[in-house]
Amino acid sequence: WTRANGTLNALTAIAYGQNRYVALGANSAIYTSTDAMTWAPGTANANAGFVSIAAGPNLFVAGSAGSAIYSSPTGTTWTQRANSLGGAQNGAAYGNGRYVVVGDSGSIRHSTDGLTWPVAPSGVTTSLRAVGWWEDVGFLATGDSGVILNSADGIVWQQRESGVSESLSAIAKTPIGYVAAGGSQGTLLASLDGISWSISAMPADKTIRGLAASASTVLAVG
Repeated sequence: WTRANGTLNALTAIAYGQNRYVALGANSAIYTSTDAMTWAPGTANANAGFVSIAAGPNLFVAGSAGSAIYSSPTGTTWTQRANSLGGAQNGAAYGNGRYVVVGDSGSIRHSTDGLTWPVAPSGVTTSLRAVGWWEDVGFLATGDSGVILNSADGIVWQQRESGVSESLSAIAKTPIGYVAAGGSQGTLLASLDGISWSISAMPADKTIRGLAASASTVLAVG
């Protein structure tokens, strides 16, 4: 790895869209790059502790630790669109024409334009940590107490049985299905369809915070 840029602020989320990378973090830290080597700072119209980001075809959206959602057409200049949402907005995703942001206390907000963010009832009160979208299953969200939620449209959500009580902070798609991970003991779940989940094996008892998958390998970091 080569360090591409130095900043005094922690960077907590990154996305790629519109032929550019956008990295966000604490104290309204915003950096954009077209080559991942040279990074230019951006601005926000309110002090934001960004914790999540999603890229759509024409818009970026982000959630903050301060109960707010922001949007940006280019990833450079950000505008607060919703606030006082009741907790951190921990995960964001885009799929099928809709943005979804999940957060504390089971909060789910959705939007097609990045401007208005109505509530989507989650049916849970535990905090949600991550969300993603895939064509064959729709949106999948994971959170505390082993919560896994599924939605075809980002509006109507259904809880799926996980069989665990640990916090699930990451989710990813593999060539044969889906994996979700988290907890302090390396909890790992696997599913062929995103609906039915089973406990799998992790070779280390470590806290898992992120997942990524290629055609042949699943990587977990923590």
